[in-house]
Amino acid sequence: MNTHDTYCNPIEILIVEDSQTFGVVLKSRIQRELSVPVTWVRSYQACETLLARGDTAFFVALLDVNLPDATRGEVIDLVLGHNIPVIVLTGTISEATRDAFWAKHIVDYILKQSSQCMDYAIKAVRRIIRNKDLKCLVVDDSRLGLHHVSSLLAAHGYRVLQAQNGREALELLARHRDVILTVTDYTMPHMDGVTLTQEIRKTFRIDEMAIIGISSADNLPASVLFLKNGANDYLAKAFQTEEFYCRVSLNIDTIIQFQTIKSLANTDFLTRLSNRRHLFESAAAATEAARDTGAPVCVAMIDIDHFKGINDTYGHAAGDLVLTRLAADLEQTFDDGHIIGRIGGEEFCVVSPGHGTAQIGERYETLRAAVAATKVESPAGGIGFTISIGLHAGSAEPFETMLKAADNKLYAAKASGRNKIVG
Repeated sequence: MNTHDTYCNPIEILIVEDSQTFGVVLKSRIQRELSVPVTWVRSYQACETLLARGDTAFFVALLDVNLPDATRGEVIDLVLGHNIPVIVLTGTISEATRDAFWAKHIVDYILKQSSQCMDYAIKAVRRIIRNKDLKCLVVDDSRLGLHHVSSLLAAHGYRVLQAQNGREALELLARHRDVILTVTDYTMPHMDGVTLTQEIRKTFRIDEMAIIGISSADNLPASVLFLKNGANDYLAKAFQTEEFYCRVSLNIDTIIQFQTIKSLANTDFLTRLSNRRHLFESAAAATEAARDTGAPVCVAMIDIDHFKGINDTYGHAAGDLVLTRLAADLEQTFDDGHIIGRIGGEEFCVVSPGHGTAQIGERYETLRAAVAATKVESPAGGIGFTISIGLHAGSAEPFETMLKAADNKLYAAKASGRNKIVG
């Protein structure tokens, strides 16, 4: 297994463009819309001098191929030689020129004569920046095929994992559950691409990971087999580079749209924690699993003391700062094994599978004391606040029963003076 690393941060964009008007507008729009620094030079020599200094690690470059001192696209090879992804800016394009561009493994080319060229350039740069956080898996028993597809994906900044058979692919996916795209060949020893697709779909839904199957052009049944067994798309071998990139982008965009919709449906808008509905669904599944294994589960209800007074004294915007601060403290205190959500208003809930109150009580005491000792800065001044916590643990109770018990203990904490834990 090999990994193609993506390009390093910090993100800075290079533009090589001799047109004053085009350069000014492009630089301004990238800085404004993407909030990244941009360096703009107007000639091959200036670009060569800049790169030779080596004091800036450019993330991607947009290059005019017809410069006054380099009219035949020499700047492309110069920049690629420094391992910087390239987006070509050109006034004209022919089939031969396009093929020559793709042979160099550029990111894309943009026709400057198009009325949409600026928008397209911004979109291309935004995509490259986004891709640095995305993992793709390529599966092919042919080293040549594996290298070819991996190189195409790496040119677009994806983090690429490689496997030479289905077993390796499944082992990688078990360790890298954040892979967003798998591209697999059909004909492989021990496990063909369709069987691999079936195995992947046992763990990853079609809206969680895209799968693109690849097979020889004369194997038409393979396309149907892939699509009927869970693949999102199919490509015949000897595909055009542009077609490959279009299909990859379309499938990844679709997965990201699904993820965005799911996040919006499951996330509290203000705190970015799980909302009430998602918390109840996740917690119910966790407590049901605990009943099967006999493992303990701890449910905590957490409430901000005198929150109405904070809103009345400092304003609702300041109250929102207090809510987001407590949400951040909860995320810092409890790792991914815990379910954290906002029930509503100033009430939060943490569900901790595998923990009893004795195991986790000290962590809540640390949280309570830290909150009480900290002020939240706001335009209205520093805001001090405290929290009350009710804890309940069990292993054979439904979540809603445990939540009610934790809520009763929360009320007991408030009745005994607030800024306390009852468990």
